[in-house]
Amino acid sequence: MSFFDRFRKPKIRNMTLADLDAKMDAIASGGGVGGSFVSDTMAMNLATVFNAATIRTQYVAMLPLVTYFRDAKGNKEKFKGSPVYSILHDKPNPLMTSFSWRSTMELHAIFYGGGFSRIERDVLGRPIWIWLLDGKRMTPELIDNGRQLQWRYREATGQDTIYPDTDIIHVPGLAFDGITGEGVIKLAAKSLSLSMQAESFGEKFFENGMNASGVFVHPGTLSAPAQENLRKSIEAHSGGTNAHRPMILEEGMVWNKISFSPEEAQFLGTREFQDKEIARWFNLPLRMLKMPDASGLRNVEQIAIEMVQSTMLPRYVAWEQELNTKLFATSSGTVSNRFVEFNIEGLLRGDSKTRADVSHIMRLDGVLNADEWRERENMNKIGGEKGKEYWGQPNLAANKSNTEEKPKEETAPDEEAPEETPGGGDDVKE
Repeated sequence: MSFFDRFRKPKIRNMTLADLDAKMDAIASGGGVGGSFVSDTMAMNLATVFNAATIRTQYVAMLPLVTYFRDAKGNKEKFKGSPVYSILHDKPNPLMTSFSWRSTMELHAIFYGGGFSRIERDVLGRPIWIWLLDGKRMTPELIDNGRQLQWRYREATGQDTIYPDTDIIHVPGLAFDGITGEGVIKLAAKSLSLSMQAESFGEKFFENGMNASGVFVHPGTLSAPAQENLRKSIEAHSGGTNAHRPMILEEGMVWNKISFSPEEAQFLGTREFQDKEIARWFNLPLRMLKMPDASGLRNVEQIAIEMVQSTMLPRYVAWEQELNTKLFATSSGTVSNRFVEFNIEGLLRGDSKTRADVSHIMRLDGVLNADEWRERENMNKIGGEKGKEYWGQPNLAANKSNTEEKPKEETAPDEEAPEETPGGGDDVKE
């Protein structure tokens, strides 16, 4: 392209439904967009993909990620004294908050097949920072006859850095080998290509305004100047700014339409079907993407519970297992009594009335005390003995006569014959 070609107005050809059919045939045969290549940036231009990725990442980033300590009795308590608590809860590194780090990690896991971060430790081996890495530059390598894993990372300078697996937080996507995950963009390339072509067709269809696919019928023969005037008149009434303006046909000329409308060609149905396909690829309920479904769920609470149980719970387990293994592993490789958990209780609880009814039942049955109830509702504790007191209904107390073991009856010893008094007579009272 020469320098002056940049200033010439590009010629825009009307896009017809035949063009869309040709594009779909190319996609079905493996052509796709640029040979079935769809980058993450291209995919994020689709509204449904952007919305699905936003929901998936924010469901990971918005939940409290709490560090706990388990005592000898098996009870767990928040362990705010651990440096890992502030790293995961507030800032994993000076450049990112916990929300932005977790959302980016999950986005990499969805798009690239794995989210990667490097653990920076102090001289004692304790984590002090967690730094985000580009998952597209990571390559796994097996060493020690396939019993150990290390990661080769291509730096921005082009040099390679080797990291042991113990210093890399890797939250994988779906993986065939258990290590290298497959991203949604790569697996769904053809589906996303079809969605892009349908969206491109819609843009061209409405951009060209009149989109006149048909013929003009004239009772006679038009001269060359008359044909040129007709062409200029048609072009003057085409384009987005001139859409729907009336045309004046002279000399008995008639316009006959020969093309189908987008509705007749099921263009809108194609776009709706592709949105459902994207929801399947991201494993999201249709209602989460603002689309109706036939599941019968009409309650917002039920939709939220379905989202957590069917879509997000497996992701929480993958996060927790990886963080517990890499951040709290002892020198022998075993996990210590410290661990992290996502607090998903807030996503599973219902409206305020239902929540209050459940907590009230648990309070009366001795499951919750006042402080625990107030903490569930994000309120300050009462403190003292009143806040820690557990109630219990007397009529629900266990019947000790039925539950406690009864003492065994001792068998009486064999009766011995009374000793005979000297003289053989009865005892005489003095």
